Amino acid sequence: MAVWKQNPDLMQRLIAAQNALTTPIDIVTFAGMCGSREELLAHVLRYETPKPLPLDRLFWIVTPDLDVVEVAHHDDASFWYGRTTFARQDGEPGSWEPDEIEAWADTRAEAEAIAAQLMQEAA
Repeated sequence: MAVWKQNPDLMQRLIAAQNALTTPIDIVTFAGMCGSREELLAHVLRYETPKPLPLDRLFWIVTPDLDVVEVAHHDDASFWYGRTTFARQDGEPGSWEPDEIEAWADTRAEAEAIAAQLMQEAA
């Protein structure tokens, strides 16, 4: 059975994204070419209206280098730099401002799917 038929929840989100687009591109037809739920999810996330970055919890980002990193809002850096800043939570140095974040997700799996889609598009 086709992946899109097995994932009506993702197809609903994709149709909503299609209806919100102001350009006449067909993003729903591509869903038929997705070979896995992860690939379909990455496609959906690419076209959904971007959600605002959370300031009150941990989440996962895709960096400009297409790395997947867990981050949280960094109050001190935001105060001192005067700009919203998100810092790594794994003990390694690194922080990003919103315009430096390619995408974000609530789970690592979603962020990795987005990163894989972006890598595929860059190739």
